[in-house]
Amino acid sequence: MAARLIQKIVNSVPASGRAYSSGARKVTLIPGDGIGPEISASVQKIFTTAQVPIEWESVDVTPVRGPDGKFGIPQAAINSVNTNKIGLKGPLMTPVGKGHRSLNLALRKEFNLYANVRPCRSLEGYKTLYDNVNVVTIRENTEGEYSGIEHEIVDGVVQSIKLITEEASKRVADYAFQYAKNNGRKKVTVVHKANIMRMSDGLFLRCVREMAEKYPEIKFEERYLDTVCLNMVQDPSKYDVLVMPNLYGDILSDMCAGLVGGLGLTPSGNMGLNGALFESVHGTAPDIAGKDLANPTALLLSAVMMLRHMELNTHADKIETACFNVIKEGKHLTGDLGGKAKCSDRGNKFANFVILSRNLTLAQPLAMFKMGKSKSPKVKVTLVEGHGIGPEITKAVVKVFAAAKAPIEWETVCVEAIKDEQGKMVLPKEVTESFNKNKVGLKGPLTPMASKGYSLNRMLHKEFNLYVNVRPCKNIEGCPTLYKDVDIITVRENSEGEYTGIEHEIVDGVVQSIKLITKDASMRVAKYAFEYAKKYKRKKVTAVHKANIMRMSDGLFLESAKEVAKDYPDIEFEERYLDTVCVNIVQNPIKYDVLLHGTAMDMAGKNIANPTALLLSAVMMLEHMNLNEFADKITKAIHVVLKEGKVRTKDLGGKSDCSEFTKAICSKLK
Repeated sequence: MAARLIQKIVNSVPASGRAYSSGARKVTLIPGDGIGPEISASVQKIFTTAQVPIEWESVDVTPVRGPDGKFGIPQAAINSVNTNKIGLKGPLMTPVGKGHRSLNLALRKEFNLYANVRPCRSLEGYKTLYDNVNVVTIRENTEGEYSGIEHEIVDGVVQSIKLITEEASKRVADYAFQYAKNNGRKKVTVVHKANIMRMSDGLFLRCVREMAEKYPEIKFEERYLDTVCLNMVQDPSKYDVLVMPNLYGDILSDMCAGLVGGLGLTPSGNMGLNGALFESVHGTAPDIAGKDLANPTALLLSAVMMLRHMELNTHADKIETACFNVIKEGKHLTGDLGGKAKCSDRGNKFANFVILSRNLTLAQPLAMFKMGKSKSPKVKVTLVEGHGIGPEITKAVVKVFAAAKAPIEWETVCVEAIKDEQGKMVLPKEVTESFNKNKVGLKGPLTPMASKGYSLNRMLHKEFNLYVNVRPCKNIEGCPTLYKDVDIITVRENSEGEYTGIEHEIVDGVVQSIKLITKDASMRVAKYAFEYAKKYKRKKVTAVHKANIMRMSDGLFLESAKEVAKDYPDIEFEERYLDTVCVNIVQNPIKYDVLLHGTAMDMAGKNIANPTALLLSAVMMLEHMNLNEFADKITKAIHVVLKEGKVRTKDLGGKSDCSEFTKAICSKLK
């Protein structure tokens, strides 16, 4: 494909093109590992053909041992980047485990590259499930969960520090708004989890809010990370420029790449105060290294970003147009794009992605208590109606259960935090007594209380030691989405990690948030995942982690999963990076089987809410209680109503209200 692209450029260059050697600007080139040298050579050839006034200075960043005995980036490479101020980097390999430092992180830290910018846009000629993607993710690149501060407190307990500072937060926020302003973007969305990490993410959110006031012409909104992940695969056109802390950027930038075809199509730039380093963010692909099969598109488009950064816009436009035209023609695509071209002929990487409606996935099943079959005619279940639309959808569940004659007696409790004698926020006594007595419960949505300093959901998880969250996601016939083959179970450790709630302000403007990983909890949730897979005849368990960055904390989680996997030889086990899963899940969800790893106030009281998620969670509850006959009956009724398509709530494209939808399901149970 490179040959074809070069021909396109040749045809666009005037015969009297100016020689540029005397006025060329030096750029540091880090070819990288694996396929890196091949795709770097491809970019160099294309730049030569386009007569770009660039002189490449190639350097090696293989770590060397310094006088202090520590491994670091060679001084020659450091000097080159510091002198040239601009660099282009191929993929680098970082081994997983103790003693290995991420070279990518080392480069960002060495040159203080504080902002990672990734534009993701749909490309004409390469069909994916969306043609309306045009999103830019801007990620804080120097701190957060990737600060690299970790230590083992005692054997089997690792603490990882998330560091958020006012200075870094304001700096990346200002960059995001400046980027939006300079590039004609209309909106900036800050992505956070301040409802859980109220001090650290709260500080980041406050800094972005303050910066937003300086750019009144740019629309500003704030959204939770999980909400953005959901909405992004439903309708990416909702978003424009996204700014977020480090880990969230890792997740969302790769998810966005999946929407347009994969990391092989998305450029990336790391911006600092005194320089910039542009890179391809895909892997080193050692299996195809040296075979002339690699796709150079990501590195080429990153080089185009670099040219624009250097204000060489004419050259950038010329190369980008040639690249997009070759993709549009579709005649010279590499194997990853369904073609037969080689790297020297030019390439790209694309696939598909998935959309799942939250209304059709399982919400928050609280039935995680061990319970055997009940001998009594009816089983008492604690019911938390919740806030917003909660009372409406829980009412729907109660009606459906009555129609199905499920042997359930509901005990309704109100979950509102109160202060104890020490002034600590706790759950009311009647709530704890009800759950402890009944051992099983169903919960509607609860309003986040981030502004008040607590989360009711987290309080429930902690109070009753609900150590695992299980979410089955499966297509429902009659409710078409972009994918028809989704059947995934996510099994999430629910008691520790980033959501420990341990935070404090070290000094003014610097917040430390503690991520806690223990071997006991990791082994426990891993065993649950494998037992679940065994019980429900699932074939594979995938451990999702970032042990390449958080090598001690996520490393402990990964080692625990590996250890448990040995006890289940009949179940396939694999390990994948979180960002890799984010890309793949929106390209081809059938790759995964078992993954280990809102209240809608605007609709409240209007009888228009969709009760499906809570109903399906209630079905899970029945299965947990070994009341499978009733679970199957209700599930079938829900599926029949959705398949018929005559009675649907507005969020599913219908005109029915919550009551009518509930009535339709009840009618199928008679």
